[in-house]
Amino acid sequence: MEGQNKTSGLLELLKNENIEELRNYFNEHSNEINKKNRQGNSSLLWASQHGKIKVMEVLLEFNVDINIVDKHGNNALIIASKVGFSLIVNFILGAYDIDIDSKNSNLNTALMKASKYGYSEIVKSLLLKKAKTELTNKDGSTALLIACMKGHLNIVQICP
Repeated sequence: MEGQNKTSGLLELLKNENIEELRNYFNEHSNEINKKNRQGNSSLLWASQHGKIKVMEVLLEFNVDINIVDKHGNNALIIASKVGFSLIVNFILGAYDIDIDSKNSNLNTALMKASKYGYSEIVKSLLLKKAKTELTNKDGSTALLIACMKGHLNIVQICP
């Protein structure tokens, strides 16, 4: 029960972006910076999915593992690219040394996810950082083919 209260307390700190209390929490519980919940999400993955840039900045201070993945193999970059948080994507690309072409369990990359959902600003950012356009997922599709299938002409025009 105590562990559950600690987890729900952390989630409240993350949701409310209470930065000072979040710093205090990780100062006292530094071993929990990369801890995952039952769904396989960590603080970093949650913050990337919910667009919490201030939380991500705090996590960076505590040397969070940028390569941590959820139960589907998605890292923070793939998640932020899928949900369309260009600010988070650019923060990750600028603040971390991450494999821009890392793949999830379906072999999708951040570029493929952004292409699928039509997020042209994210696609541009990933291409500027040299994301590979020739990679294929489990279906044999590239980011360009995914964009075509979804009718995202804005992506088709910028993908080589």
